[in-house]
Amino acid sequence: MDQVTISPKKTTTLLVALAIAMGLLNIVSFVPLLRGTRDVPIYMLNLDAEQSIPALFSTVLLWLCAIFAAFIARSDPGKRSYRLKWGGIALAFFFLGIDEALCFHERLNGIFLRDSGILTLGWTLPYAVLAIVFAISYLRFLGEIPKETRNLIIIAGSLYVCGSLVVEVIGGRLRAGGIEGIGYHSMVAMEELLEMSGAIVFIHAFSSYIDKHLPNFHLGISSTIPTEE
Repeated sequence: MDQVTISPKKTTTLLVALAIAMGLLNIVSFVPLLRGTRDVPIYMLNLDAEQSIPALFSTVLLWLCAIFAAFIARSDPGKRSYRLKWGGIALAFFFLGIDEALCFHERLNGIFLRDSGILTLGWTLPYAVLAIVFAISYLRFLGEIPKETRNLIIIAGSLYVCGSLVVEVIGGRLRAGGIEGIGYHSMVAMEELLEMSGAIVFIHAFSSYIDKHLPNFHLGISSTIPTEE
């Protein structure tokens, strides 16, 4: 059984490099958009495209958050209530990953959509309420975990919510006003990159927690091949 050690620094550096690459490739995807066409493979590099390479990367980031949180929930020697909280975080990120992959939130637009006012994207209202309720339910937990982990989680959550709700609402207003040029796509890029940044900071927070507070934690990978008798 081989042991694999998780390096928070190396993991974060790799993910940041990939996120930067997504941002640069998004600029390349503007070429067909400026020509008024989307039926070319290069559009799959666009941060606003569904079922695209950036969307897949975002989904992977969220599921990595879920996996790390689940590892902590299983391995943390602390109180049972702590493990349950970490488990709740894992489930939340697992749901967000599924939502990112299948775009469940878009289906809520037909139910909650408003053609005027600030909420032109109907899903933002129920998701904002869920985010607030979730945050309030974790206030005590945040006050009891290590300071460094707490600060990183707060920063990560702020980045993710700013991108997924605040900037998305602004982008929705631009699109509702008929603005879909470089200005709109730049806003979309900011939104997606903020979400990616938030997820990466979450991953760094969770992997650093494992590295510092779960010294006996390791991943085991079997390198033996069973032989037939």
